[in-house]
Amino acid sequence: MVNTNCLTLGKMPPKIYTYDKLSDLKDFEISDTVIGEGSFGRVREALRRAKGKNPEMKVAIKEIKSGCLQTSHDQANFHRELCVQISLKHLCILPIVGYTVPFMGQGKYSIITPLMAKGSLKHVIKDLSRGIAPDGWDDTKRSIIIFGIACGMAYIHQSDVIHRDLKCDNVLLDENFYPKICDFGLSKVFKEGTENMIKMTRNTGTPLYMAPEIYDNEAYSNKVDVFAFAMLLFEFLTLDEPWKERGKPTLFKLVAYLTQGLRPNLAGVSDSFKELIERCWDQDPHARPPFKEIVELLITKRKEFFDDPSIDEEELLDFMETAITNLKLDVKLE
Repeated sequence: MVNTNCLTLGKMPPKIYTYDKLSDLKDFEISDTVIGEGSFGRVREALRRAKGKNPEMKVAIKEIKSGCLQTSHDQANFHRELCVQISLKHLCILPIVGYTVPFMGQGKYSIITPLMAKGSLKHVIKDLSRGIAPDGWDDTKRSIIIFGIACGMAYIHQSDVIHRDLKCDNVLLDENFYPKICDFGLSKVFKEGTENMIKMTRNTGTPLYMAPEIYDNEAYSNKVDVFAFAMLLFEFLTLDEPWKERGKPTLFKLVAYLTQGLRPNLAGVSDSFKELIERCWDQDPHARPPFKEIVELLITKRKEFFDDPSIDEEELLDFMETAITNLKLDVKLE
């Protein structure tokens, strides 16, 4: 079991190894196929062989470059990501099925997760922007993704965690196009209460999705995730990256836009989502709705947000009912 003390700021244990998930790479058939790459290392497709209680499973192995975890600080970050992601158990959060660590100078750090058949939301958006709809794609899936991300983030904040890097790249899609929030490498745990302000590293995250208060070098709260959700919704609904109409601004110009209260153009977005996005990217963090309220709004005004006649009501409602499990809501799904 995960040490739940890791969910209290300043009490993250130096090691949170959960031995039931400690894995041996010899139990995997690792493909040469690289499905993701970054400064941290590579993500490879693999097959976990059936062993004991573990069935055969297609997985993704995030291999950390040896040079990335040389210091105790870097290793603590790795442990924290493990602790956070293992602790968060929700339909819309990517689970960890295993991990590896070096032993006696041999092996490497890696995180093992289920392979998501449909890739990232970012890839789907790129296809849709080129007029290419993936097989099985429809407005039901679009609605499920939006609601699922909101529910996943509500659970993350309910668990006293700030993601800090929510974006389309960090939402993976399973074989049904159901969303799984991933990549908790920049996450932070915080004390109970969603409005607690925390002093955190400046300019942490993805610039296009970062809230203006982050650039002020001041303490900020979990409302930075709400701002990022607004940018994610913008990109998903318009099929364009934020600020593309301004020609991909430099970081200097982007900061200027944000601090002046400017936002991307919402032309073509429905009135319901336009109002929600504008609330979520409000200049004042306290004016942004918490994810709990966002989920409740999507439930109570479901017919306004998800109004396309082609939507499969049964599939959407079944998903919504499952996604709100374990959320502390003040409304019921009807």
